[in-house]
Amino acid sequence: MTTHTRLLLADDQSLFLSGLEALLSMTGEFVVVATAHTGAEVLTALHDLSADVLLLDIGMPDRSGIETVRQLRDMGVITPVLIVSNYDGKDYVLQAIAAGVQGYVLKDATIDTVRAAVRTVAAGQRYVDPRLVGYMMDALFAEASETQRAGSSRETAERPDADLAVSVENAAFAERVALTQVLTPRELEVLRLMTQGCNNNEIAETLFISPKTARNHTTNILQKLGAPDRTKAVVIALSERLGV
Repeated sequence: MTTHTRLLLADDQSLFLSGLEALLSMTGEFVVVATAHTGAEVLTALHDLSADVLLLDIGMPDRSGIETVRQLRDMGVITPVLIVSNYDGKDYVLQAIAAGVQGYVLKDATIDTVRAAVRTVAAGQRYVDPRLVGYMMDALFAEASETQRAGSSRETAERPDADLAVSVENAAFAERVALTQVLTPRELEVLRLMTQGCNNNEIAETLFISPKTARNHTTNILQKLGAPDRTKAVVIALSERLGV
C-alpha cells in the first residue's frame, strides 16, 4: 500500500500556492490536504486535520510565518514545518530555526529541491537551503566564540599556563556539532572555510598550506562525514548541530 506524505501549504500568493500544489502533486508522492493564505488559517487547519508537513511562507498578511510557528509550538503542535520563502536574510533564517522549523528553502529553488526538503523534514531530519547554510555556520561559530570567551577567563585563572591543543573556537565547535567522526583541529578550520564558500586554493592561501594539502583535508572531511560533496558536508554538520 502506497503511503502519501500529507501536506498543508500556506502562502498569501494564490498563484504561487496553486503552482506549488500542482508541482508537488504530479508524482503522486505527496497529497495536499489543505491550503491556507493567512497564519490564522494555518492554526485552524492544523487543529482540524492531520498533516505530515507544513510548507509555510514568512510573509503572511496577518502574522509572519515565524510568529505562526511560535504559536503552533506553544499550542503543542509538532507538525514539521518547512519554510518556503523569498526572505533570505540571516535574521529571518535564524529566527525561523529558533522558532522551531525543521527546514528552510528559497522560493527560487527547483521543484526537485523542494521535494527533497519535504522528504527530509517528513523523515524527522533538518533541511536548509545550501545557499543559507553559511548563516547557520556563522551563528554557530559566533556562539562558540562567545561561550569560550566566557569560559576562557575562568580557565586562565585556574590554569594560567594551559596550552590548548586546539583553538578555543574550534574546540567549542567540535563539542557542539557532535560529529560521528571526530575532525582534527585543522579539518575544523577547513570545514569552516568551506562554509564560507572558499575553494581549495583559497583555503590553502588562508591557512598558509599548499593546495594539495587543502585538497587532502577536504577529502578527509568528506570521508569522515560520509558526504558526497562539499555542500552535503556542511549540511551534515549543520544537522548534527541542530540535534535532529
